[in-house]
Amino acid sequence: MEGYAAPLRHLITNFPPTGDHHRSFPQYRYHNKPMKVAMHHNHQSYWASISSDIEAHLKQTVQIRPPLSVYEPMHYLVFSAPRTMAPPLSIAACELVGGQPEEAIPAASVLHLMYAASMVHQRLLHSGRVVGPTTKSADHTAGVELLTGDGIFSFGYELLARPSVHQLPDHKPERILRVIMEITRAMGAQGMVEGLCLQLRYRGSVSDGGDTASDDGFMMGKVGKVGRAVEKMEGGLYACGAACGAILGGATKEETEKLRSFGRYAGIIHGMLTSMASDEQEEEEKEGLSEMVEKLRSLALKELECFDHQPMVEIISSILHLDSLIQFNH
Repeated sequence: MEGYAAPLRHLITNFPPTGDHHRSFPQYRYHNKPMKVAMHHNHQSYWASISSDIEAHLKQTVQIRPPLSVYEPMHYLVFSAPRTMAPPLSIAACELVGGQPEEAIPAASVLHLMYAASMVHQRLLHSGRVVGPTTKSADHTAGVELLTGDGIFSFGYELLARPSVHQLPDHKPERILRVIMEITRAMGAQGMVEGLCLQLRYRGSVSDGGDTASDDGFMMGKVGKVGRAVEKMEGGLYACGAACGAILGGATKEETEKLRSFGRYAGIIHGMLTSMASDEQEEEEKEGLSEMVEKLRSLALKELECFDHQPMVEIISSILHLDSLIQFNH
């Protein structure tokens, strides 16, 4: 499993049906206390509640309207996209540092839009087609999907910039600007775009040029490419979600960085499990993967030890448990 471990070694060695809009939690203070990771029913209810809040906001903003040639495929691609826990994590992070969930709902919704657009590009890149239907809807050719995916990116930034019904009286525009910058980085050339390029190399669609290592010295073997891509894609997306929530909740720089690190570890864990699930693995590789996940989980939990509001900490840490990934995706 060395090939998979190499791209991530620097991370380990160096460092309900409707939403409840009245959840609030006090600002934390530092302390150290060991935590247990578990996916209890109340945790599941919390994630289901805020996921419902996000979906409701998306349904209000991404509606089918003229021109139908643009908004009908946009609506379809947004709501047919696979789900990720990065958007709900942004709301949970906001609440953890003392913010109100309403402050983070627009940004969480935009994170889903960005992820949906990236999944459109990913599917088109992997299919190698730019004409003909690529989804269950025969009306949406690959060309339409490509253009619509680009449109979703622009629409997402518009949603962040314009006034929201969730905007609170003490709204701080500078926080929105910081969030826009965070999302831009996560989706850009050193984030999701790089991850997609690495996926293409892994699948053999792009030549490695004979190189066996990336610019920063990471291994680029068959499994190593997957690990690096996961770090850039899921790791970057979850890190962005957690950081955006912290920023919107009024966190300090230190608090934001701790939640960013937690999000990165959580995203890599989820990405590792999902990306490798379809690959045939030797028993030794499976054991190595399991060991790697446990190391990342331990590092993620350390990032939360300083937060004082234990109920919220336990809820957030529950996404590190495999049950959370299975429950969220079904």
